[in-house]
Amino acid sequence: MNGWEGDVELKFWVEKDGVVSKVEILKTSGYSVLDEQAVSSIKKWIFSPFDTIQWGKITFKFSLK
Repeated sequence: MNGWEGDVELKFWVEKDGVVSKVEILKTSGYSVLDEQAVSSIKKWIFSPFDTIQWGKITFKFSLK
């Protein structure tokens, strides 16, 4: 990954059917490729159904080991 590391903080909304409908970057990693990967990843998540629309925050940590 070209030595890129960083944290991406996201806020996301989950529809009643459990599908992620919207994602907002709260803190960028400084690398658009990492930011885009974090957004792409969370959009694939499926949650258990809810009675109302829900939202949450998560931080993706990209590091080389």
